[in-house]
Amino acid sequence: VELPNFFGDNDGSYLKFGNRNMKSDRSYAQSSFGWDDGDHFFDYSGDRDHFLSSDNIDVDGNGETALVMSNLTDAFPEYSGVRDIAAFYAMVDSPFAEKWRFIGGLRHEDTSIEVTSLSARPQYIPDAVSNISESHLLPSANFVYALRENQNLRFAYTQTVARPSFREVTPAAEFDSIGSFLIVGNADLKMTEISNYDLRWELFPEDSGELIAVSVFFKELENPIEQVIDDVGFISWDNVQTGKVQGVELEA
Repeated sequence: VELPNFFGDNDGSYLKFGNRNMKSDRSYAQSSFGWDDGDHFFDYSGDRDHFLSSDNIDVDGNGETALVMSNLTDAFPEYSGVRDIAAFYAMVDSPFAEKWRFIGGLRHEDTSIEVTSLSARPQYIPDAVSNISESHLLPSANFVYALRENQNLRFAYTQTVARPSFREVTPAAEFDSIGSFLIVGNADLKMTEISNYDLRWELFPEDSGELIAVSVFFKELENPIEQVIDDVGFISWDNVQTGKVQGVELEA
């Protein structure tokens, strides 16, 4: 909902508010197989075609084989996840001096993420459930100074969040065929809270509808999610305490 000229005679100002609900889901299942020794031991020398030749796989006259296919399906071969985000926001856009404009507001977000990983051996390993339920109040403030009719200098501060993906919170293991390693999620992950600071120069070339901009930014992160190697050598993810990101961005 947008209310123009909400601040009386302050032409060009408005109040805007609304809500948005977002839902996403994912289902995943895998079966893993490998070649194992059968009745005869056969050493793998690096020649895949020879290793998987019909002489090694086919049953011989004695009903024996050198290689058999074995089921290597992980303890959690299947998972499903649901993510719900409910957000409400209110913002204002208003000039407050000859060359100054303020754009700012407040956003409230409720996040719910639930991932259920089904066990392939429930008699030994129970199903695993990963839950994230967090609420955040996220302010933003932009001060825009008009250097010229087609140039702005923008000072901005915002707070945002980053959410882990379904893959990052499930204990289901996936094999990376390129790197030949296992990837396992972390059910204890938390969301990342980010404070963003930006200084941006903007140029709007006449009669072109284009934008040329140069930005300097700095970010402070609380509980950033980093990829790690866990205690048993699997690739996984974990929260570190804090992090910082800074840089320059060009846009044209």
